[in-house]
Amino acid sequence: MEQISVLIADSQRLFRDGIRKILETESDMIVAGEAGDGEEAIALLNEKGPDVLLFDVSMPRAEGIQFIRDLGNCPSKTRYVAVSSLEHDECFPALSASGVLGFVL
Repeated sequence: MEQISVLIADSQRLFRDGIRKILETESDMIVAGEAGDGEEAIALLNEKGPDVLLFDVSMPRAEGIQFIRDLGNCPSKTRYVAVSSLEHDECFPALSASGVLGFVL
């Protein structure tokens, strides 16, 4: 069975650690890397080419829709899933139109 590679991008180390621990329990998923800000996430996307990018919409150096636009030169196979607190839910329609396939609140 082929594993789904996931890049976790969030400024909060505790959140990244928690998501990594959850994903490590799944035999069909592997953590390709972790990023603490948008610039690091883009660099890792280009280097690792993960299947999924799980990212915080309010991460430093990566604000929501602009971050998705900045991903234009990254691997096209990568699917985007946004993580947000409820205070950012107004950006979901625009993020969805920009290519984000899912949201985690």
